[in-house]
Amino acid sequence: MPGARADRPGTAPALRAAAFAAAYVNGEGGLATRWRRSFLAGVDTEATAMGEPLRTGQEEWNGDPRTYDTRKIDRRHALAWTTGPLAAADGGPVGRRVRGAPGLRLTVRSTTGTAGLVAHLFDVAEDDSARIVTHEPLNVHDLAPDRDTTVTWRLQAAAYDIPAGHRLMLVVDSKDPLYGDATVTWTRTEIGSPPGAASFLELPLG
Repeated sequence: MPGARADRPGTAPALRAAAFAAAYVNGEGGLATRWRRSFLAGVDTEATAMGEPLRTGQEEWNGDPRTYDTRKIDRRHALAWTTGPLAAADGGPVGRRVRGAPGLRLTVRSTTGTAGLVAHLFDVAEDDSARIVTHEPLNVHDLAPDRDTTVTWRLQAAAYDIPAGHRLMLVVDSKDPLYGDATVTWTRTEIGSPPGAASFLELPLG
């Protein structure tokens, strides 16, 4: 069952997870730290906001959004974090209701001075097919391979119902045909979660 885009966003408490990776959440339920992961930048992946902007936009408008195969997202050129299946608190058909603009905080290093980051949030079905919930890029400057830089930004506001049993996936890569970027090809971007600057995605829920 595909996810549904609700009529309008509202305000609600936010849900925090350590970049969505359950394995990175500590035993006390806080945000985990002391982990790092990296990817090779400058190559586009299956995670894109739109394949062909005009065609994809028309399909979205007509209620037939693009379907992605998350198994095809090249993990050499992207990082991905996924929740477990989402259950509805009331036993109903909706696992989570996203209402508003998600916030993302990441601690970044790079082998060059600039890096493009593109965050994509997906609704993933049981068969690993997905539909995009929201996305947003950020260009980061004055980076170094041995120095942490912590950045925060907002993804585009969304009003989206995620069906019970589906998962949420956060994908961060360096290219998207919809956006310009500061990525230098074949450089390495590292994302971590050091003490005092935990990486996390904050979801506004309705």
